[in-house]
Amino acid sequence: MRVEPIPIVLLTGFLGSGKTTLLAQALSDPAMGDALVLVNELGSVGLDHDLLWAGGEVALSLDNGCICCSVSDDLITLLRDLFWKRLHRSITRFSRVVIETTGIADPYGILTALQTNPLVADRYRYAGTVTVIDAHKGMELIRKHDEALAQAAIADRIVLSHADATPQDVRDRLRRDLQALNGFADIVESERGSAGNAGLFDVASKVPTKLTPHTHAGHRHIDTFAIALRADRDLATVHAALEALGQAGGPNLLRAKGLVLIDDQLFVIQMVGKVITSLDPVNGPVDHEGFLVVIGKGMDVAATRAVLAGITHD
Repeated sequence: MRVEPIPIVLLTGFLGSGKTTLLAQALSDPAMGDALVLVNELGSVGLDHDLLWAGGEVALSLDNGCICCSVSDDLITLLRDLFWKRLHRSITRFSRVVIETTGIADPYGILTALQTNPLVADRYRYAGTVTVIDAHKGMELIRKHDEALAQAAIADRIVLSHADATPQDVRDRLRRDLQALNGFADIVESERGSAGNAGLFDVASKVPTKLTPHTHAGHRHIDTFAIALRADRDLATVHAALEALGQAGGPNLLRAKGLVLIDDQLFVIQMVGKVITSLDPVNGPVDHEGFLVVIGKGMDVAATRAVLAGITHD
């Protein structure tokens, strides 16, 4: 009998966003008792580590660099070993994993590692990303730093920190800007000192239900555009086309989501960067029009359509 893969949620956010405070608060919630938390530190001893231990919970820390870069091999080994220890009951059983990335981390590296290592990909599944953004200065950081932009673009849930100290009009404007950048994300607010944040990690990735128009989000020419997909292609052809999209888009491709009908079965498509995180069957009407919504940074729309020509309508 196949063991159900363990969901992994990434927690990311730029330096000073408040993500470690959010995680520390969540760890005090009994609902997080089934979670294994992996913490990455840039220094041998850091404030993040102290905050997490102050909550009385056990957090595993990786000590040799950014989790999205040089530490990826260690992460794979760690996840594999923890799975076997869990299976043999030599550690407390956990049913989900939260990985906190460093404040300067681009999350694509860890997703690539999780998806491309067969041992880990068979036992864990990527469930989504929670990105913490400072409600007061979030858009300023996103405009200035590619890492902050990437973190916002791939988020399934965006948590606005320091909301209680930020004027309502500033928060409203930030919400509008973030929706233009990433219409897939659920946006919620968190106040300093609030408890019971465990539910923030119950990520349910939203899938659009219809085509959306071509838009410019206004952040260094971020484009969101939709492409209609054919319903007469097989799974291998669709997968190959998505891989080609990832290779052609390179670092400019931030996110893609959609639906496609294959052999009278609706499939959900999800990509983070060039990584296909989901191409799986989903319940839905067989007469649903297939489509793919793409978020990119300065992408050539015509070239993107050309790459996908084999699975799109003329």
